[in-house]
Amino acid sequence: MNVVDIGFVGIVGVVGIVEKFGICKLARDVIGLVFELMEFVDDVVFGLDEDDEFDDVLRKFGFGDKWCKWIQCCLRSSRGSVIVNDSPMEEFQFDKGLKQGDPLSPFLFILVMESLHLSFQRIVDAGMFHGIKLREDLVNLSHMFYADDAVFVGQWCDSNITTLIHVLECFHKVSSLRINMSKSKIMGVHVDDDRVDRAAVKLGYLVLKTPFSYLGSIVGGYMSRKQSWIDIAERDTKRLSKWKMNTLSIGGRLTLVKSVLGSMPIFHFPIFKSPMGVLNTLEGIRSQFFNGHNSNSKKVSWMNWKKVLLSKDRGGLGVSSLYAMNRGMLFKWVWRIGATLRGGISSCWTTIIQEMNALAMKGIDLMKYMSINWEMVRQRNSGRTSVGVQLAQPNLSFSFRLKPRGGYEQVQFYMVEDLVKTISLTPISDRWKWELESSGDFSVASVRNLIDSKMLPNLEYKSRWINYVPIKVNVHAWKIMTDSMPTRFNISRRGICIDSILCAICDTGVETVRHLFFSCGMARDVVNLITRWWNLLVAKFVSYDEWLAWLVNVRLPSKNKKMLEGVFYVMWWLLWWFRNKSIFEGKAPKKAMFFDDLVFKSFNWCRYRCKKSF
Repeated sequence: MNVVDIGFVGIVGVVGIVEKFGICKLARDVIGLVFELMEFVDDVVFGLDEDDEFDDVLRKFGFGDKWCKWIQCCLRSSRGSVIVNDSPMEEFQFDKGLKQGDPLSPFLFILVMESLHLSFQRIVDAGMFHGIKLREDLVNLSHMFYADDAVFVGQWCDSNITTLIHVLECFHKVSSLRINMSKSKIMGVHVDDDRVDRAAVKLGYLVLKTPFSYLGSIVGGYMSRKQSWIDIAERDTKRLSKWKMNTLSIGGRLTLVKSVLGSMPIFHFPIFKSPMGVLNTLEGIRSQFFNGHNSNSKKVSWMNWKKVLLSKDRGGLGVSSLYAMNRGMLFKWVWRIGATLRGGISSCWTTIIQEMNALAMKGIDLMKYMSINWEMVRQRNSGRTSVGVQLAQPNLSFSFRLKPRGGYEQVQFYMVEDLVKTISLTPISDRWKWELESSGDFSVASVRNLIDSKMLPNLEYKSRWINYVPIKVNVHAWKIMTDSMPTRFNISRRGICIDSILCAICDTGVETVRHLFFSCGMARDVVNLITRWWNLLVAKFVSYDEWLAWLVNVRLPSKNKKMLEGVFYVMWWLLWWFRNKSIFEGKAPKKAMFFDDLVFKSFNWCRYRCKKSF
């Protein structure tokens, strides 16, 4: 079949759109195919005019009476109200149907779309619809369903178009779901525009052209170009403008960076290899937001973004890089291909990928062109060799392994042979095991951690995180550990002129992180009060390293020790607040009230974050 004969495809959607990208990967793997998007209107409901209508569908799938009653209860127990003049009216009971965005909708869509799948498959088997067949023994690709979306793929001919119209009309009459023509689109691949326009008029659809967005991803664009990713950067920038960065603490910004900004390009990353320029732009947006800077500001950044990206076990804040996310998600497809093919699991997209093996059957073996030139191979073969030649050999003696050269090496080889003879293998199916996870199952998180460990620097200490105090206090303690505070000494090192670099509290020493939080007279006095409060020996430390060594040696239960560490975090937080009040307001708070504030805040924060009451 010629590529010119490939014609159209389609997608059907029911109530509510759930973001998804799995079918988009399959759509992209089909060479030269583009899709006709057909979606049901968002405000339709299931035709449940009679109680037994939906129950019959469930019973066809093997569900019992109790399950059918549960579903009916879910449909009938919901309540809603109408908003009039910005005020909700009295609630009323739903007798049938589903609300927009109901969590139950996707599961019911699967049942309904399965009926459409079975009906359409009978049409294909009867030869009334001609799909795409890459090879005689491979699957006939005619339609692909994912939740409430469906893609129809077929040759460009009038009979296919007419058949599709009749099938969807019958489906509408049976299920009471009608087609939204304003969202339905058609595209021809290597088909004249006039023929596409005539088919669009006949169907009542719009004409779709590349590139277009499908399931959150771009189809038909040149994703290796930075210009194709500009919409993601603009989307991030627009979202940031609504968050009012000035009203968020650094803990809130860290949470948003992890949960929201890190997931925005999620629909592109599993499909496309993002250029480094795009990744750097997105990382810059995340870095500016975390530091509380606007996109046009030129403020000094006190935190190294690479340190922020590190996992907490390696001294960072656990944000992780977008580079690791992109490459990890792409590698998931490699894992799925290998695990699926090795496990004997059949699926539509794996059968399409297997088409590559058909080239070898026709005498086109691409593997034999993968040549290597290793030193050990030259020692044995005195020249070049190829993977195809070596893999064709019947035993291991012709592999890339060097032969034993006699002596102790030969003795070890015989010992290995004797050991292998004692091994008894059980007749079970082979499967791939992912060594980075104890369960053996692949995870993108393990790949991200591995890539970050190779690409990002290591810090001396692990990040210490205390759940009894707010996130902003933990981040403040992390900044002290990494010396990322804008102290007067650090400001002067950046070349910024200031009146004095002496401590704003004691005015006797240079204001460094080490002095302000450990050596300052006020800091030492507060530490003495804390040790007396906790019935501990008087502590003497003048740096973070000495404080950490002292804390490790404290004899307390693990929970109490974490609370004690949280008290020190709160002390550092209040010291910085006290210092800023003294500098920017010109009037220092009362030192006599400092310890009382420390006890009050520590007690309240620990109380409301502790699972057990005091």
